[in-house]
Amino acid sequence: MDIQLNVFPYPIYLEHHHFSQLKKRLSQMSGKKFLLTDQNVATLYQEQIDQLGQLASFSYHIVPAGEASKSLACYQEVMNRMVEEKLTRSDCLIAFGGVIGDLGGFLAATYLRGINFIQVPTTLLAMVDSAIGGKNGINFGAYKNQVGTFYHPAWVHIDIAYLDTLDIRQINNGLAEIIKYAILTDPALLEDIRQDKSQLNYLNLIKRSLEIKHAYVANDFHDQGKRQFLNLGHTFAHAIESISNHQVNHGEAVAIGLLWMARASFKLGWARQSFVPLLEDLYQKQGLFQTYYCDNHDLLNAINHDKKKQDQTIHLIIPVEIGNCVRQAIPIHELGQWIEAGSRL
Repeated sequence: MDIQLNVFPYPIYLEHHHFSQLKKRLSQMSGKKFLLTDQNVATLYQEQIDQLGQLASFSYHIVPAGEASKSLACYQEVMNRMVEEKLTRSDCLIAFGGVIGDLGGFLAATYLRGINFIQVPTTLLAMVDSAIGGKNGINFGAYKNQVGTFYHPAWVHIDIAYLDTLDIRQINNGLAEIIKYAILTDPALLEDIRQDKSQLNYLNLIKRSLEIKHAYVANDFHDQGKRQFLNLGHTFAHAIESISNHQVNHGEAVAIGLLWMARASFKLGWARQSFVPLLEDLYQKQGLFQTYYCDNHDLLNAINHDKKKQDQTIHLIIPVEIGNCVRQAIPIHELGQWIEAGSRL
């Protein structure tokens, strides 16, 4: 199985058990290959890394797993290694993993003002979201993705065989982003996710998610207009990640943020009919996080550091029904009522 999606300005290869294809494509590229991965991925796929090590001029570097890799310290560490390897603009950086794609993309964009970049996502979350679309970056202090660039990969290799190594928590991280796509534009996709996990068709879920993301990104690469709809649920999500010190990870926070916005939208009169029970039923069925208990003042303070804030307003993506959302500038001083309305109480 080999589906090539040319919806973005670069090809996305959507495959199953096709590591040989990854190795072949890399072997056809000229120049040095520098693979960046994290400790968890390296442990799971050391055999594959060793096989790639048979390629000419191949080297790799391992950083800590998770959000810890998205730091200025890790950025400097890997940048030093890339300088030591004497990488040039004709060489490439391969981001092999999930979260690591954000750091890898930022490194590729800034080293020598840009070198070739390959994304090989190994998590469902990265496959449907972070590995495609060209956004990358690192955290600054407790705040999410405060430093970054927009930079396209040369191509993306998605092999759903990597999903076999994920636990339920990691699968749910990706399902939260797929639910976001469904709320934005595709009620039928929401129905597809209602099946038992063992019955989910991940190939179709990923393919549909990529098509939906492309529709929002295609003519708004730098996130100035339509692409901002992809931030549905993310204003609360990024704040929750920050105040939890990333103990709540991105997909879990997005799931909570989606439900938060659904509650607030109905309570504040934007949605004529509540679809919260439908989402709560789906969350319970799939085992997704439904709430996070925190001080509302802490949440508001974290939102004040959100990248989407402009002057004293922030744009919220408000779901009015499944498949229909609106974008609205909300004064910061009114965010408190959205926080209150979105809480379970």
